Amino acid sequence: MFKAIIFLIFNFFTISLFCQPSYFIGGIFFNANGMHIVGDDNAYWQNSNGKIWGGGGLSTGLSVKHYLGKKYYLNLELRYIQKGSVYEYLNQYASQSFELLRLNYMELPVSIGYKLKTDKNDYFIETGFAYAKLFLSKVKMNEFAYRTGITNAESFKNYDISWFSSFKFPLNKKGGKNLLFGLRFSHSLFTIHEYYKLKNMVYGLQIDYVFNN
Repeated sequence: MFKAIIFLIFNFFTISLFCQPSYFIGGIFFNANGMHIVGDDNAYWQNSNGKIWGGGGLSTGLSVKHYLGKKYYLNLELRYIQKGSVYEYLNQYASQSFELLRLNYMELPVSIGYKLKTDKNDYFIETGFAYAKLFLSKVKMNEFAYRTGITNAESFKNYDISWFSSFKFPLNKKGGKNLLFGLRFSHSLFTIHEYYKLKNMVYGLQIDYVFNN
C-alpha cells in the first residue's frame, strides 16, 4: 500500500512538469534539521548520569503544488527525513560517551498552503499532516541495544503520523521567485514506541527550488 502511494505521487510529480504551470508546480527541497525525541525519554534511557538532547539530521525530497485559487493551494511531498535523538552519558571508565538514536523515514506530507502577497515580497504558510514509514534503522537499533542493555530498543513502530507547519519566502525577488527559504516544524501525534510514550519532534531550515511559481 505504501509503495503504491509513493508510485502515485512520483507519477503525479512527473506529470506536473508537463502541465500548465498555473495548475501544477513541481519542486525539490532540502532541510537541515534539529531532531529530538520527547515524552517518556527519561524512562526509555534508564541511566541516572545521562542527559537527552537534540541531534542533527537532514531531509530532502520532491513536492507538487496545486493552486485551488489565487491564494490557497494543496501541497504534496515525497520526503526522506531523519528523526531521533542523542543520549549523552558517562561510561564505565567515567568518560563522556554519546549514543545516537536515528530513525530514517520515507514520509508523505499533505498540506494546505496560503500565499500572502505584499508590496515587498510573497510569503507561503503551510500546515498539514504526514504519514511516515520507518526504514533502514534496524542495524543502529541493534547496536544501541547491545551497548546499553535496553531490550526494547527495536520496539519502535514502523510508522509515524505527525502534524507539521512551515513558513517560506522567496530569496530571489526577480527571475520568477523560484528559490524559497523557510522554517519547518513537525511533531508526532501518536507514540512511536510500543512500550514508552515517545514522540518525534523535528525543526529546521528549508531551501526549496520550484520550477514555476
